[in-house]
Amino acid sequence: MAEERNRLFSVQYMRGWAATLVVFAHTFEHPLSEPNHAFLVSGRYGVEVFFVISGFIITCSVKGRQFSPVEFMLRRIARVVPLYWLVTLLVALLCVVLPTLFKTTSVTTSHLLQSLFFIPHADPRDITEWSPLHKPGWTLIYEMFFYSLMAVLFWCSSLKSRVVTLTAIIGGLTAYGLTLPDRLSPLGYLTDLQLLPFLFGVWIGGLFLSRRHWFAQPAVPVGAGLAFLAFTAIVYVPSLNPLGDFAMTIASLSLLALAISMEERRTFPRIPLFKEIGDSSYSLYLWHMFVVGLGWTVLGKLFGTTGVAYALIGCLIVMLSIIGSHVAFLIVEKPMTAWLQDAIRPRSKPAIVA
Repeated sequence: MAEERNRLFSVQYMRGWAATLVVFAHTFEHPLSEPNHAFLVSGRYGVEVFFVISGFIITCSVKGRQFSPVEFMLRRIARVVPLYWLVTLLVALLCVVLPTLFKTTSVTTSHLLQSLFFIPHADPRDITEWSPLHKPGWTLIYEMFFYSLMAVLFWCSSLKSRVVTLTAIIGGLTAYGLTLPDRLSPLGYLTDLQLLPFLFGVWIGGLFLSRRHWFAQPAVPVGAGLAFLAFTAIVYVPSLNPLGDFAMTIASLSLLALAISMEERRTFPRIPLFKEIGDSSYSLYLWHMFVVGLGWTVLGKLFGTTGVAYALIGCLIVMLSIIGSHVAFLIVEKPMTAWLQDAIRPRSKPAIVA
């Protein structure tokens, strides 16, 4: 019961929405011969929301207190690594026995090992594409790097010092990254502007912890809602978007502020289905590509990949991805993570769980 009182349902719903957006983009982009801007943007948008949420949640978890960096990293590893390793090893196996399931994925020993240990590297089939063996796992490289940065700040004894120091670190890293002549390198990867959404989430987390009452003010949902709609609109129209990915970051930040403010004002709807999708969002993010690949391989051959068939098959694959991933969450991720977390569970629980 205590966990339910501390849970921010709005943030959990956002996780589900972000994962579904990624699934939608990957599903409808998969059978196309040429990239589609709307689908590419949608997938990237979902990831941006994930990054902002991560910055927010981790900040709310550690607050302004000192903590054990080892315990912190063990908890994050227990949450992220086992399922990712399982999925990555399955991809490696399928690349060998059923390579037709994948459009551009192939496996080598080096590619597999670097993928398992979150080392930025080029795809062996395309040195201009930096992604792990299981391609959605590229986001987890940034997640683990962000966790490492937060762990380094275990000594901070106040929320302000942690937020300010992390701002200086990430700001310095991204500024340095802009000066690198070769961005296609491990250093270029880890100093990319992709770190900024995490930082923005940290800022929202800091405001939430120190000025929570601000989110209940009437102007917050109005302003955040308008900003979300405006920046979302320009994200999908390149000619109107001089800010590039930064517009997407602002839209994601605005969406988080809107969701939190609606919950603080008790106007956020409680929809059990959305909560379930949010709970299983990590499984959905990692497992959905199997459903997408198999779905288009089988159904695409039977019914084609154009016109009405394209739309209906795409919608069916999205639904099957959500259902199948939730089943996987219940029988694989949830018990596995619970067992590992219990082994390293601290005596005190974090204030915010999502």
